[in-house]
Amino acid sequence: MSIAVSTHHRPKEVSKVKTIILPVDGSESLAAVSTATDLAGRFSAGIVVAHVTRLQPGARGAPVATSPQDHEAKKAAAQLVHDLRQAGFDAQLELRRSAFVHVADVIADVARRHHAVAIVLASRQRSPIARALASGVSQRLLRVAPCMVVTVTPKAAHAVPADSAWRSVAAA
Repeated sequence: MSIAVSTHHRPKEVSKVKTIILPVDGSESLAAVSTATDLAGRFSAGIVVAHVTRLQPGARGAPVATSPQDHEAKKAAAQLVHDLRQAGFDAQLELRRSAFVHVADVIADVARRHHAVAIVLASRQRSPIARALASGVSQRLLRVAPCMVVTVTPKAAHAVPADSAWRSVAAA
């Protein structure tokens, strides 16, 4: 069977630079690294490792970081970028701070600025009650992201997708 392709409706040339956003905030978020690197390798994409520091009003209303682990998370993100570069990936680190904007909105902004084709993040394993009460980053990203969002569940973190599955995702 032959398929006719119209030459009048060719898509505009797509930029050869593709970017995948990999938000990280601690060890649980690293579960998405293998999926992000798999996608980046398959599509010759760069990876932007994004870390958002959540700020809360401190004394006299001045915003301060609330997590004592934030410094460690930033160091881990920088180390991840180093490791990705050592493995041959075009990787960069973007550190952002957010006092009044939801973390998902900040990540979506990073994706917009880098013209990302996907955001790949790990989802946390929470109880149904915790999911109902929490304002999850992955849930909000599904609504506000300017690109495809790939969430990696704890059970699927080590699964490698079949080539045909990624081809169908890329064609969508």
